[in-house]
Amino acid sequence: MRTLASGPGRRPRATAILIAIALSGCGNEDLVMRPATGAVLPITEGPAITNPCRTKPERVAGYFSPTPGQIAAMEAGLARAVNPLLRMDGERFGRIEYHRQYMGLIRPDGRRSIYVSAFGSSVLEHRNADPLPGQADTVQWRTYFLDYCDGWKGFWGIEYDVETGEFSHFEHNGKA
Repeated sequence: MRTLASGPGRRPRATAILIAIALSGCGNEDLVMRPATGAVLPITEGPAITNPCRTKPERVAGYFSPTPGQIAAMEAGLARAVNPLLRMDGERFGRIEYHRQYMGLIRPDGRRSIYVSAFGSSVLEHRNADPLPGQADTVQWRTYFLDYCDGWKGFWGIEYDVETGEFSHFEHNGKA
């Protein structure tokens, strides 16, 4: 029986193979996320985030602030859930870094989900250069919901069921 060599200064070949396999798909990912580009919005932003330009979440009875553990569990599967959806129509934009705004939703039956509203990071650069009157300063994106109409796949939302760990209701904005 053959074993993989290991010891001080040596790594098993199996580890190198697994890393190579894991990294081989990275170039196919459209969604880029960094932990610093996600924020749980204050509950006072609940009515705004649940009424975006795209199809909105339905049957919302209230709001809650997701815990760091709930956010970590959701983010662990977010890219895997969203990447195929961003490519459904065959068009690709390449890698886009997305900022994410989170709001906990409570349904009339008590079930809880996390609504993710995402927007391309380039939006912040554009808004800082050419701010729109009456809209929240982009520096405050962690506190105020940023909503845009149009923008297509640069803006999307998805729900994450806290209990089941499943994603649903993916919607992206319209195409102008």
